[in-house]
Amino acid sequence: MTSLWETGYIELTDLHTRLGPGPGKVMDPVKLWTGYTVENQTNKAYRQILALVSEEPSLLWLAVLGSENKPDGKDVISLVVLKENEVQGRSEVVLPQRNGRLIPSDDLLFWQAPDGEIFAVDFKIGTSSPVAKFPRFYSYASVPPQASQGNEKPSPSSLFFGLTPNGNLSVCTESEGEAGCHWILATNTNSFIVASGFLVYTTTAHIAHFAPLAALSELLSNPDSAVASGSAESLPQWETRRVERGSKIITAVPITMSLILQMPRGKFDVAFALQLQGHISEGDNVAT
Repeated sequence: MTSLWETGYIELTDLHTRLGPGPGKVMDPVKLWTGYTVENQTNKAYRQILALVSEEPSLLWLAVLGSENKPDGKDVISLVVLKENEVQGRSEVVLPQRNGRLIPSDDLLFWQAPDGEIFAVDFKIGTSSPVAKFPRFYSYASVPPQASQGNEKPSPSSLFFGLTPNGNLSVCTESEGEAGCHWILATNTNSFIVASGFLVYTTTAHIAHFAPLAALSELLSNPDSAVASGSAESLPQWETRRVERGSKIITAVPITMSLILQMPRGKFDVAFALQLQGHISEGDNVAT
């Protein structure tokens, strides 16, 4: 678990959560690392942190989003690289605007500007470049790991999902030479998650839909498909299962083929989803 203070102070904690039944503590937290995003600085205010998967298993990348404390200040992403709980390096990338958000992803770093434009951030060369655009700013957005989109080089190359407060679930694609293509998948969505090679979303009709990312990517790359033509009503009939009225997705547990749902009164429930069977080795993202 990562905790972030506005000053840039970070705590990295191993919760040691007990997974099985029996007596004893539910968790036994142990602090692994504490420190500041940037040492001895007071000119930035931080608000968001993401932990990224590195190609090297022993490395952990912490991407921290903040803003410069000045009238014309911009957003800044600071990267802290840890190896065996020791800092191996720090770097920063200044972004084009301020008041954006990081888009959760396991293996790549994306930033969404206030106007909905999505930028890919490259710390190796210290730049950010536009790759796609939502029609507006999406408070809830997610991008699946590249490996879970169906093949090594899917087309479109990246899928970005966003949910508006009024229930419009959109997909935005990164297309070669064209940024800004987007389509509405559903208009009555109340939650979604990208997990195990699926886009899973619940609707106000009390149904959970399981859309395979590989099939969705293929539909988007076909200009004659229902999705690419912008017709949400004529989408393919994905696999579904009924859920309790008003429930929202908290997360997915692929190894047990289950969805963790929150009921309207706050109670948590488990819905077993056989649709996830056969995809338990894929990565997962945080639900919204």
